[in-house]
Amino acid sequence: MAIRFELDPAKARRNVRRHGVSFEEATTTFDDDLSMTMPDPVHSVGEERFILLGRTNRGRLVVVVFTDRDADLPSIRLISARLADQGERYDYEEGPPWKRRAEPFAEFKMIAPVWAEYERRLVAISDDRKAAALARSYVDSLRPPYEWEGYHEGPEAEARFADAYRMKHPDSPFRELLPLLAAHRWACTEEAYTYESNPAAAARSDTSFLRALAVATNSSNPLVRVAGEHLRRTHSCDTAR
Repeated sequence: MAIRFELDPAKARRNVRRHGVSFEEATTTFDDDLSMTMPDPVHSVGEERFILLGRTNRGRLVVVVFTDRDADLPSIRLISARLADQGERYDYEEGPPWKRRAEPFAEFKMIAPVWAEYERRLVAISDDRKAAALARSYVDSLRPPYEWEGYHEGPEAEARFADAYRMKHPDSPFRELLPLLAAHRWACTEEAYTYESNPAAAARSDTSFLRALAVATNSSNPLVRVAGEHLRRTHSCDTAR
């Protein structure tokens, strides 16, 4: 059965102005056999929304936000459409995160999105053709946990790994991002040691935080500099502050 699309003309015109993608072109992503669709729980207020990542009939990789209006008679209402960023392009080319590795443990499907997000952040900072393979190698070696649970072990391990990797690979395509990543993880480590009533370790973590932050705020990448200044002001593990 053919899919019917609901395209609001005013919203469609705004989308072209803002994102350079017409709703008509966006509908063709639903014909892409390699497209990926996932729920959008953050924006599913009052209606269930979904995100589709796929190629259009023009060969462009596009992210489409939509809602399914009727389960019996398929009717898709488009909400927005934009060109995929570098991290999303990586997701499309590499496939769902839990299918990228043949991990032996059953919990990997739960951990896979964490690893995939790590890879996406690394890949997004560089246009180096080797970035995807290097990002996977980085994450495979680090093996970040599903969550830190408020203690120092997780963020400290990630901070030390980032610092060591940057020293060992000074020409890495991730060299601009790693000081910022390390600074954030050191901030998290400091908070964890404070929670654990270990002021000496918290002070050492703060010193490492300031050292990594000094590199990040002098990065040649303007986005890293801005994020570094924000981290300097907040001095917090909570990036939403």
